[in-house]
Amino acid sequence: MGFKGKSGGGFWNGVDGKLVSFKFTNVGPGEGTNAGDWLYLVPSFLADGAEAETTQHLFFGGVDRYSVSKDGKTAQGITADGEPSEVTSYGAKTPAGRFLDTLVEKGSELGIEALLPDLDGGDPINLEAIEDVRVRIVQEKDEAGTAKRGQRVAANGNKYDRTNSIIAAVYELPGGKKAAKGGKPAKGAKADVNATRDKADTIVLQLIADSQKADKKNKTGETPVSKFKMAALRALGKDADKDAVIKLLGTEEYRTDAAEREVFAYDEAGETVAAA
Repeated sequence: MGFKGKSGGGFWNGVDGKLVSFKFTNVGPGEGTNAGDWLYLVPSFLADGAEAETTQHLFFGGVDRYSVSKDGKTAQGITADGEPSEVTSYGAKTPAGRFLDTLVEKGSELGIEALLPDLDGGDPINLEAIEDVRVRIVQEKDEAGTAKRGQRVAANGNKYDRTNSIIAAVYELPGGKKAAKGGKPAKGAKADVNATRDKADTIVLQLIADSQKADKKNKTGETPVSKFKMAALRALGKDADKDAVIKLLGTEEYRTDAAEREVFAYDEAGETVAAA
């Protein structure tokens, strides 16, 4: 049995939650985008404490290499003649490849591979069996992409290294099987700090998403920092970390750090945040 890529070729950073669904599409990110020549894997992620799911388009490969089911759930490798390939594969160094391979790696102790298709055995790629898996997503620097295409420019003009979303931990498989020793989240003060930061990140990202939804012309979801405290009060209620999160949101250090982690873009002069 095997599920692994073949060697070849911002906002999800340090955050825990569930991978709710996976879809394949040749329609790129952004409003009004038409179908193209590239195939993307689009995971839908619900961060802990968030009300809405977010998605990323992870480059998967050329459309001419795959046949995708009507519901977008299954990708079957095909030959140059359009016939099904004996083995369906994906590039290990593509954004989708890095995401999937780290998911398999970090979920190995829980037996995640048993829920995945046997690519070496000829199965097509379908990820429905692992929907609702609980994970931690982080960003790793895309050395090759940054060297080839240069740094990414945010809406506020700041430049950042290109990154890939990868899985840093798999906490629980669908059905409730939790991480064994060695796969659990860290405990103690460091875990408390990370939990507070994660909640702060979630609140800001929700504010940005709400701003985009409320005003279609506000494509980056630009939001004033002054809204942070009230949003935290509404979102956290009786949460034990509420005061710590509000205090963190009020610091310049947090906003600068979050921008460096590519959680969101921060305009220090205008005291606003926006989608990275």
